[in-house]
Amino acid sequence: MRQVSSTVRDYTMEGIAHGVYNLQLENRQLSLKEQQLLYRDMPADNENYLPVAFDAKIRFYLENKKLGFEYIPAYYDFEPEKLTRTLAKD
Repeated sequence: MRQVSSTVRDYTMEGIAHGVYNLQLENRQLSLKEQQLLYRDMPADNENYLPVAFDAKIRFYLENKKLGFEYIPAYYDFEPEKLTRTLAKD
């Protein structure tokens, strides 16, 4: 997956690998799930970084002849030394 355009300043998602699975086309909608492989370093306070991972449920659908997009993320804290992640309290 490659980001082509973003309105987010200082976009930080360069070089991230995602697995895409459970692709379904039914009832005039396309749904899929996305899992970030390993983690990424997210900017934090005082020019520090936190290791995190995101998974998401994604859906494209038609509503009133317009394309709708739904993105529901899950955010995880990641421990690089143990290669473990836990659902973030945020």
